[in-house]
Amino acid sequence: PWVSARRDGCPWFDRIKTTQPTPAPTPTPTPTGKTVGMGMRTWQDADRAAYNILKPKVMRLSIREDGSRPWGGSDWIVFYGGLGGPKSCNVLWDFPPGPLPSRAQQDQFIQTIIARKDLVLNAEIGNELSYGWRQSRDTGSAEFVQYAKDYAEMVVYIAAKLAPHGVGTLCFNDDGFSESSSWTDSLFAQRPNIHKEPGVIGATVHAYPRDDPKARVGRVIDWNAKHGARDWKLYITECGVSRTDAGTEMERAALQTQHIKELLAIPQVAQALIYQSVDQAPMSEPADWEKHHGVLDV
Repeated sequence: PWVSARRDGCPWFDRIKTTQPTPAPTPTPTPTGKTVGMGMRTWQDADRAAYNILKPKVMRLSIREDGSRPWGGSDWIVFYGGLGGPKSCNVLWDFPPGPLPSRAQQDQFIQTIIARKDLVLNAEIGNELSYGWRQSRDTGSAEFVQYAKDYAEMVVYIAAKLAPHGVGTLCFNDDGFSESSSWTDSLFAQRPNIHKEPGVIGATVHAYPRDDPKARVGRVIDWNAKHGARDWKLYITECGVSRTDAGTEMERAALQTQHIKELLAIPQVAQALIYQSVDQAPMSEPADWEKHHGVLDV
């Protein structure tokens, strides 16, 4: 079926073709206490169509409170919460690379979340911040270490403000392909009990099949363990299989299922969010790892 769509930030299409999933056998139950959800694209009609087909229990959406996007964060939370209902939103504060947000900006973000606390499950603070190449900093440099320490203070501050309102806070803790523990070590150097701070419910990691995800997650667990935090819960806020990772769509679906099940089998993993709901480019375009992660084709 064809679903009408406004552009809403999507630069290239006016209509979206969503493929209805083939009926499947009874699925394997999700392990108790673990959640599988979906990363959404902040394209209104595309994501509404995706939600109606996929019905994820949790949706990850990104907001910026710096005026760089047409809607404010509260508008997007209301939109997705209107689809999923209470506590259905993982809200990523996707502030740009560079200096960390000021205390005034942190307070603005906190107020945005508190105003919609009925819809927000967790607040995810920053995206891929430990990736040195994104920060234009070497992971062993003094400024990278200081950035991580300042980030730890920001996470603890936000978490303490959100916890009384029933919203969890997630701290980014991923090596960003570097296989260096510098980021993790710096978090714990600044806040030795960051994993026990009020409201800091877990650490976020990105894990894709091409990156040997079990090894990547295992490294984070081992680094946490050095600081007495082996059991710190991990939230896989990006995972999934691109069209470039598999041959046919059926092979891709099988790999996706295996990928998610392997992640959820790791005791520390509490959540896995598939990146992403809808492709960013038509299937007619050459396969692109980033653009063709959609569970639904365009």
